[in-house]
Amino acid sequence: MHRIERALFTGSVMIKFDSQYHLYDITPLENMFIQQYLVKSPGDYVKVYIYCLNCCYYPDGSRITYDSIASSLKLSNDDVQRALRYWSRLGIMTVENKDDSLEIEMHSMKDIFLKCEFSDKIELYKYADFNNALSEAFAPRILDTQDYLLYQDMITMFDVSEEYVIEAVKYSVKATKNPDVPYKYVEKVIEAWKNDNINDVDTLKKYLEKSDTAYREICSILRYLGMNRAPTIPELNCYKKWTDEYHFTFESIKEACNATISANTPTIKYLDSILTSLHDKKATTPEQITAIKENTDNYRNKVRKLLYYLGLRGAPSAIQIQKYIKWEKDYGYNEEAVSIAASMITNSKNPYDALDNLLESFYMNGISDANGMLAYMNQKHIYDDDIKNIKKELGSTEEIAENEREYMKRWRDTYKMPPDVICFAAQLASTAEKPWIYMNKVLSTWSKNNITTLKDAQNYNDSFNASNSHAPSTPEKKYSFTNIDNHSYSAEDYDAMFDNFGGFNNG
Repeated sequence: MHRIERALFTGSVMIKFDSQYHLYDITPLENMFIQQYLVKSPGDYVKVYIYCLNCCYYPDGSRITYDSIASSLKLSNDDVQRALRYWSRLGIMTVENKDDSLEIEMHSMKDIFLKCEFSDKIELYKYADFNNALSEAFAPRILDTQDYLLYQDMITMFDVSEEYVIEAVKYSVKATKNPDVPYKYVEKVIEAWKNDNINDVDTLKKYLEKSDTAYREICSILRYLGMNRAPTIPELNCYKKWTDEYHFTFESIKEACNATISANTPTIKYLDSILTSLHDKKATTPEQITAIKENTDNYRNKVRKLLYYLGLRGAPSAIQIQKYIKWEKDYGYNEEAVSIAASMITNSKNPYDALDNLLESFYMNGISDANGMLAYMNQKHIYDDDIKNIKKELGSTEEIAENEREYMKRWRDTYKMPPDVICFAAQLASTAEKPWIYMNKVLSTWSKNNITTLKDAQNYNDSFNASNSHAPSTPEKKYSFTNIDNHSYSAEDYDAMFDNFGGFNNG
């Protein structure tokens, strides 16, 4: 839109663009630029050119600097300088740095081609030998002026020799198997070499000689993993880590590849995790790797059989194998002992984890083999008949729970109560909300009073009832632990209230 303002001191009419007009206007971009430069120049360079063109069409009066352009385009200061130098050498703009600000003059594409200016030819003549070598490195690709200038600029950009840049181009073309390798790829290659302190041609050639062997080997590894392509730079760096830091040979790496067959889509990253694990185990030779693989396969087969026995489907996971190794290496249990323990796992949502907890319990209780487990479990079930009688007295038909075994073990072994006394306590608890807890309270009281016979228990109960019947009438103060407000307990909660004498977890 336009805005009309009147100059008060003359009475004349002045017409100008609104301050926001440029946001809705256009910046013309010549077709010749699009055809000749845009498609062949680096994207960041094109951004800088279009931004400068926009500033020429719609100047806002502010100073133009490398930093201001970099800030506006989210580029680095060096990127902006390289871009402006590139366009200046092509002759389509002139850049002068005056008083910490830039004076940029954009040139018409039409004028440049009609006048046949030769500024670019001067640069081409200066780098004649370099340009010839560059053409050979890219053959059969045909290079144009922009290509030559881009790679000439690398010499200054990275502070390297012409031969260094040529070697980088040869390496990139070979790595990608494509003479049309992007400029950015070559740039990344040189950056990686510079980061590794490879700054001159002699050092580079030694590195390339070694890298050539590594390149062939990583290509072979990729084919072995089913990837028929050239390696990426990160993959080459990964291979360098395996050979230089981990000291694996090519044969050792190939042997480690066999461990990737369990993966649906083997990758270099997956192989790297395997080799890192082998390095941590100090297994670097093919023989050591084979031994570890055979040992792992042996454990995998054991876990597979165990999973089938527990009713679990699927292939063994790395965590399951690690737990099995722990049972054998740390706890000292053989396959028979693990199988015996597995037969004791019932009604568990996570039977493998329940087995892990059970074997840990056995280990903590000093049980070292299958016979000890069987003896321990037989001892655990020694009072099952007594418990069944109690449950019958209480009118319960549920299976025996672990907390009930712990109660009975306490009453028989610690309190020394005979079955008839316990049965009498069950009769007293038959109407209680939590009968087993009620029985435990009763039997604990009798034990403290040295009551261990049925007759003494009956007399104590009669005496207790009689004393309560003659007691003065006072407000009743209840301490019933079975009627605590705002609390609801599961069977597992009650189990946790008492010591786990047997050390078992029913999973």
